[in-house]
Amino acid sequence: MAKVNQAWHVYLVMWGLFGLADLLLRFMTGSDLLQGVGISLVFIAGVGLLVDGFIERQTHPYMNVLQGSVAAIGTR
Repeated sequence: MAKVNQAWHVYLVMWGLFGLADLLLRFMTGSDLLQGVGISLVFIAGVGLLVDGFIERQTHPYMNVLQGSVAAIGTR
């Protein structure tokens, strides 16, 4: 679980780069199809950032409880 918590910054950068690529797809192409795909992918990137933000905030209390449980087991 600690490794997952350390990876949140990587996920944040990946979602950000994904969103940037989608914005480029939206505004740098002339094809209506590619512009539509770009818009939908920007939406997906935004939802991914939002969900990962909430999940990352929820992991801190859980990690504190888990670390406390491991410490309590180690003192037996």
